[in-house]
Amino acid sequence: MKYFIVLSSLIFLTYGLSPEATEAIKKYAKEIGEQCKTELGTTDEDIAPILRHQPPTTEKGKCFLACIHKKTGCLDANGKINKTGVLAAIEKLKEIDQDYFGKIKQVVEICMGKVNDLSNECETAVAMFECGEIEKDKVGLPKIDFH
Repeated sequence: MKYFIVLSSLIFLTYGLSPEATEAIKKYAKEIGEQCKTELGTTDEDIAPILRHQPPTTEKGKCFLACIHKKTGCLDANGKINKTGVLAAIEKLKEIDQDYFGKIKQVVEICMGKVNDLSNECETAVAMFECGEIEKDKVGLPKIDFH
């Protein structure tokens, strides 16, 4: 059941939010994670690195990130970065916590500027994940322990 927290764009969304908001995000992530796990046949081992805030090493783990990014609108149907979708996804945070929203937006904008669409949607998703992990540290967003 650990795979639900793999939604890379949501891994850092629980910092500073109310318990209710945190639980809602986790529930949403779990639903999407279950869908992607079933669709791809992903195992817990495939996504174990993600739980440690490290990039996945298997193709199924990488494509699991792409599946989640597609379902949340971060990647379009062709596996390309959907800047409008990413910004729309984080916009909802503005009304919850303005400071937090500002930090998340900063991370997202930096990563969208750094990461180009790669030839493979799974690799694009991993590149976004890696960038997010690095940049959230720089703006002071802690790694969340979902174990």
